Amino acid sequence: MANTVEPGSFCYPSMIKDILLMVFFPPLWVLLKEIYAKEPMKNIIRVILNLAFTSCFYFPGVIHAMSIFRQEGPI
Repeated sequence: MANTVEPGSFCYPSMIKDILLMVFFPPLWVLLKEIYAKEPMKNIIRVILNLAFTSCFYFPGVIHAMSIFRQEGPI
């Protein structure tokens, strides 16, 4: 039998950690994205910008982090 699922196993998307971190604390996700990039800390202004956006009612920071996620993919 091919493609059987074991009882009690849970299937989740590989980028769930990115989505959860992005929702709970967007500046941390952007910082980790910059740290683990091919050229680390090249765009440090994005971290500062996201921190400022998150300070302004939270949702602008989430939208900014999601736009980075959409353009560049997960960490």
